[in-house]
Amino acid sequence: MNQSKKPVPETFRLKHKKNRSARYQEKQAASRPKEGERKDQNGAKEVTEDQVQKLAQGLAEGLAQGAAKLLFAGGTICSLRLTSHEHLTTHARQKGADADAPSAPCYVSSQNNNELTVAWTFSGSDGGSSITSWNIYYALGFAASNWPAASSPSATTTVGTEQVVVDCTGISGQDRSQNFVYIRVAAVTGVGVGQYSPISRLFCADKPAAPTVTNGYSGSSNAVTVNFAEGTLNGAELLAFKIYMDDGLGGAVALRDTVADTSSRSYTATGLTANSVYVVQVSVVTTTAESDLSTALTLRSCPLPDTPNAPSRKASTATTITLEWTAPADNGCPITGYRVYIDTNLDGTSDGEIYPGVGDDTDPLDTNLVANVVEYQHTGLSSGTLYAFRVRAYNSGGFVESNWVSIKAAGEPAQMSPPTQDASTGSATSIVLVYSVPSMEGGNAVGFKVYRNNGGATAMNGSPDSTCNRDTVPAPQTCTLTGLNSGDTYAVQMLAINDVGEGALSTVATLFAAAIPAQITDLVNTAGALTPSLSFTWTAPSDNGAFIYNYLGEMRDVAAGTTQAWDAGGSSGSPQTSTTWTLTGLNLAATKQFQFRVRAVNKMGSGTWSSWSSLTDPPRGYCLDAPNTPANFGRHSGVTAVSGEISVSWDPLLTDAEAGGDNVDNIIYEVYAGTSTGSMTKQTTVNDYDTNFTLAVSAGTTYYFQVRAVNVAGVGSSWAGPIELVSAEVPGEPTLLSCTSTVSEQVDISWTPNAFNGNSMVTHYIVSEDNFTNSTEQMAEVSNTITTYSFTGQDPSGPIHYGVRSVNSVGQSSEAMCTQLAEETSKWLMWNLMACGTAMVRESHRRMCQEFECGPTDFLMLVCDGISEGGFSNEAAVKLAAKKLQAADGQPVDPAKAARAVCEEALKSGSTDNLTCMIVLMAGGKPLPSCLQLATDAAHAKDTW
Repeated sequence: MNQSKKPVPETFRLKHKKNRSARYQEKQAASRPKEGERKDQNGAKEVTEDQVQKLAQGLAEGLAQGAAKLLFAGGTICSLRLTSHEHLTTHARQKGADADAPSAPCYVSSQNNNELTVAWTFSGSDGGSSITSWNIYYALGFAASNWPAASSPSATTTVGTEQVVVDCTGISGQDRSQNFVYIRVAAVTGVGVGQYSPISRLFCADKPAAPTVTNGYSGSSNAVTVNFAEGTLNGAELLAFKIYMDDGLGGAVALRDTVADTSSRSYTATGLTANSVYVVQVSVVTTTAESDLSTALTLRSCPLPDTPNAPSRKASTATTITLEWTAPADNGCPITGYRVYIDTNLDGTSDGEIYPGVGDDTDPLDTNLVANVVEYQHTGLSSGTLYAFRVRAYNSGGFVESNWVSIKAAGEPAQMSPPTQDASTGSATSIVLVYSVPSMEGGNAVGFKVYRNNGGATAMNGSPDSTCNRDTVPAPQTCTLTGLNSGDTYAVQMLAINDVGEGALSTVATLFAAAIPAQITDLVNTAGALTPSLSFTWTAPSDNGAFIYNYLGEMRDVAAGTTQAWDAGGSSGSPQTSTTWTLTGLNLAATKQFQFRVRAVNKMGSGTWSSWSSLTDPPRGYCLDAPNTPANFGRHSGVTAVSGEISVSWDPLLTDAEAGGDNVDNIIYEVYAGTSTGSMTKQTTVNDYDTNFTLAVSAGTTYYFQVRAVNVAGVGSSWAGPIELVSAEVPGEPTLLSCTSTVSEQVDISWTPNAFNGNSMVTHYIVSEDNFTNSTEQMAEVSNTITTYSFTGQDPSGPIHYGVRSVNSVGQSSEAMCTQLAEETSKWLMWNLMACGTAMVRESHRRMCQEFECGPTDFLMLVCDGISEGGFSNEAAVKLAAKKLQAADGQPVDPAKAARAVCEEALKSGSTDNLTCMIVLMAGGKPLPSCLQLATDAAHAKDTW
């Protein structure tokens, strides 16, 4: 619609304290005729005389107060026509009166956002004097003080020129570009400057740009919707949008409505004829002016189809995609066709129409549209590249577009090769599958599916195996089927999945629920020999569902690094299942070191090799015999035994033969010790090659020891021991109490054990009649409960050395020695006579003489027994002896001296045993060596006594 067809806007009164939208609505309301009003053919209001009277009065009052009421022109031309001039003023016809006021200046055009062209009209009285020119006044506001004097107009024009170009850069000395300018006009006549026009408040800027419009798709059969958006407003305030439409029959476009709500950007025209085409245009109204009309938009009063679903992949390859879509509901207006668009860079913007690719894509009735085609194949794509597609559905009301959908240029995976079985990692109830990735045809691998039967000749299952669980796991290319029957055969197929779909199933693979035998984990080198040979044993491993029929091995020369293969010789028809072998040959050599490893064999293959046999556990792979047992193991005789430690020793091995064929210099010795045979542990020696060992042990503690020889193979001899030893030393020397001969050819000794037993119980005594220098025939062993010994058959011709030693678990003490001459028979008879008196037959005296040993205590007892004869009682004798034995100042008393004192006291008291006292007195208070000697001395002194 061109500008010349646009209706002339009405003049309306602007209220200061209301917003622009409200003011504009008031203007629109004011432009409509009220009751009692009418418009002339040019659209100007015809004012009643009463209204004119009120207007004149208001203008006069406003001028008097310096603030005239504003009349705003919102269009290109505005006019105010009076139906009668007579009532304007009381002097309207008087010649020489002021000219009437022209209309308020109105917007005509603008340029560069700093220049206005305004115009006015005049229909009043010139006051009886012709108008010669026009004065135009510019100001910054309404106040009277803002305006120039009547005689100093801002601009003038000649009569007949009722418009002026306003330079907004110099309004009262200010630049009012893109701001409000206040303008009024007055006619100039011969009388002078006439009445001022109403003040116009105009925004000095270019008029707004025409808005853009799009189809809003009302979705109704009796309505259309237009969407619009304003363009540049050039700093002015948005007041409204105006909607222009034709009648749907091809007529002219006319103003239909005004959208005063400046927040709205759409308009729906209702009450239209169904399935008709309407032309719609929109303009923008600002404080400057109304814009030009938008481009014409053709709308159809028909509901749009429902939004179609995005197209989907029907089929594809690495370079082609076949799209398909579903026709949406047409909502009463039949679908006219479809167009498909592609987005190659996924930025959400179409990079072109690919179907049908011809025609006007804005025309829902374009003849290239086909309503019944709902698929399209697009070719020439880059393999593996992602593209976006959308479909546009048309009916006579317009079109609706789907969302974008991304689809990769790729096909379903190629057919897989049949899977194979990893027999090394399966079990008796599982199959470990291994498979390869087929061509993904440009797609991304998503996973794999496995199908199998239930074993034997059963049919293939229709659903995939759930234990493999690789539907969404593309790597690694292995999985395990579990829950199978041990040893059964299974039919297995697989297919690949990518982001396009599923490929074809592979051909069938026949696999077994079994695996190679498990690894042997307990291989032991049990023995070695100089022959040469090595013995090994192991436990049969799990057969993993297929029976083991053979074993394979390898023997490795440790020094040379070479290996020799060994085969037990079994087969599936003739199994060899022994797990204990003594191996010869295989380049075995005496004294050399070897390692062996073994694995089991079943129909699935050979198991994993065992670890190599140990080089640290005996026999360490050496072809050697065990060494000899160390000899002479016992308490170390080369050191003096002391309490607080135990020393043991043994004889070393001296030859290679004794070392089991090993170099004898390699032999070491292991000592075990403990408080019991069951608690012995290996001891740390100063040097493993030593042949003695000392262990610190609390005095008196018993320990058990054993020792063995060990060669380089770690093979030990039989144990020497265990032996029981105590942490002790030899006991103290016993104390001799007597050494006498009172019986012909007999020497009697007595002793007291030493208080120190060496921290080990005295087990017995050894007595000797040759000073421990002769053969053992001259020695005797005496129980530890006896402290006397009689040597019989002694030679009375000369003195003999007699001794006694204490013996404990450690050894013998030093000897206590004495020298004694054996008594002859004649002296014995004399002693009997002298000691026993005439009463030779008295058993008591004979017994006394035979048993008398001359120890200090026995001697005192003899005295006490003797002096009790006569009137001196035994009780008196004991008391007297006890008194004499009391030590003076705590010092010990010599029993012999005490006996002498007792005898002297006994004689005074009337003892009749003169012989006993004589014997005592003859000793002179000295210890007597023996009863025999005492008797001899008494015989010689008989006459003097």
